[in-house]
Amino acid sequence: MENKVKLFEDLFLPLQNEALGFALSLTRSKSAAEDLFQDTAFKAFDKIDQFRPESNPKAWFFTIMRNLFINDYRKKAKSPITTFEDYKVDAASNHIDYQLAMEKNGFESVISDEVRSALLALDEVNRTVFLLYAIHNFPYKEIAEITTIPLGTIKSSINRTKGKLKSSLQELAEREYGISESI
Repeated sequence: MENKVKLFEDLFLPLQNEALGFALSLTRSKSAAEDLFQDTAFKAFDKIDQFRPESNPKAWFFTIMRNLFINDYRKKAKSPITTFEDYKVDAASNHIDYQLAMEKNGFESVISDEVRSALLALDEVNRTVFLLYAIHNFPYKEIAEITTIPLGTIKSSINRTKGKLKSSLQELAEREYGISESI
């Protein structure tokens, strides 16, 4: 048991901030992200014997998190919203929670409102894939494993997202930084 605790602390505790940021990008709610992180940590600790030393701990942890999120989403989709307040809280918190996710990821202070808006305008799948690539520095193959999306689709998604962001941020690049499209 002591070895299990040590292994967990060494491999997964350093990922806490990034994992919370990823949880926020999935849930769009600070409290739900914290719950998802805690559930993921419990599951990862419980299944740590299945972790292979040659595996990437970050990808393994994020995969568990994503699977827990999907399973929870499916359960919630089958059960109706019980009160208007439940719906109201979820609907009202979307933008604010993504802003918190960006703060947690440490890039809130270095991006403009235009960049933040461009990221928030992306659909859920492309935003998640792009954040895993651009912010969490996962290679394509690991993003495919985490999201269970085919590798070719991951590459296409990232390229399309780069194009969308470039297009939507071109005016900002020219105005603020003197970068023209011809560069």
